[in-house]
Amino acid sequence: MKRIRYIATAFVVVSLFVLLARLGTNGQAQSATPAAGANVIVRVPSPKEPVEITKLLVTGNQVISNIPFVGDENWVNALSCEVKNTSGKTITELRMSVSFEANSDKHRRIHIPLIYSAAVQPNRSVQVSAPTASVASLRDLLAKQGAAANFRKGELRLQIAKFEDGSIWVKGVTLGSPDPRTGRRKRM
Repeated sequence: MKRIRYIATAFVVVSLFVLLARLGTNGQAQSATPAAGANVIVRVPSPKEPVEITKLLVTGNQVISNIPFVGDENWVNALSCEVKNTSGKTITELRMSVSFEANSDKHRRIHIPLIYSAAVQPNRSVQVSAPTASVASLRDLLAKQGAAANFRKGELRLQIAKFEDGSIWVKGVTLGSPDPRTGRRKRM
């Protein structure tokens, strides 16, 4: 009898925590899908990232990851990130991407690159931005292929960081500089 009461109490407590976790600061349930006219950037971190994203900006206004913001679908053209090098080594190139679902029979994603190709000293910050992309031209290209993309919800990921010492970080794995004999890299 005590065990049943214990399990029932645990179930109620866990249910309350789940409910509270879904409630926002105003007491309304949060949604993973943005409302009409709203956009959202979902930050998808990888293990041991050598940088920290300190700010997300759209048309110069700060937005917060996972919190919807108002704007048209062309917000992608005005996306930039302030990124701080937390690796302790000089970064020579950063590659990030913001990706969007493409509704097609292949269930693929559309990736828009964000690239910074200059030295970033340890503990320094830089602005990384996407090249100007026309959402309308991307839509036309996808339509010709029988697909459509949802530019309202983007997933932001760090893809690659290259270092001055020849090592490289790729999606959670740090590899040393290439072996001169074989050209292969070893995990660090």
